[in-house]
Amino acid sequence: MRAVATTVPVQITNALARLDPSVRIQTIPLSTNLNQQLEASRDGAALAVILGAGALALATVGTLGVFAYAVRQRKREIGIRIALGAQPSRIVRVVLAGQSNAALWGLGVGLLGAIAASSVLRGYLFGLNPFDPITYIGVAAALTVAGLGASYLPVRHATRLDPANALRDE
Repeated sequence: MRAVATTVPVQITNALARLDPSVRIQTIPLSTNLNQQLEASRDGAALAVILGAGALALATVGTLGVFAYAVRQRKREIGIRIALGAQPSRIVRVVLAGQSNAALWGLGVGLLGAIAASSVLRGYLFGLNPFDPITYIGVAAALTVAGLGASYLPVRHATRLDPANALRDE
């Protein structure tokens, strides 16, 4: 007895059974067959989501580290500004303005890279728009919030220090 696994309509199954009764015909619903065919694509998509989330987390942590280091490098400047009577809120605004300039440049370069990568990966995105504005805006917002948060916390801490200590720590 031979076994044939195929997806055929009932009429063809009956016709084949009349021609050769020893052939075993198994019909599989199209939805089941399609699910089996797309299983590898779903696994790949899940892996891409996991890797993308990991990349976003690494980028966020890296941004936090770089901006916190940049604020620490300006600790002496912040101490001098406080000693000369600058308001802490003004110092926070000045530092955040400088850091947001760096963040905007990084977002611009990252956007260009993402557009280039999306163009290359277009063939693998079945039914998806590679230039989804919600995704681009969401990632840009997450990195901007992380960058500004990374700058805000250290500069806020630095504005609360005694100016003499800030100058002496150098």
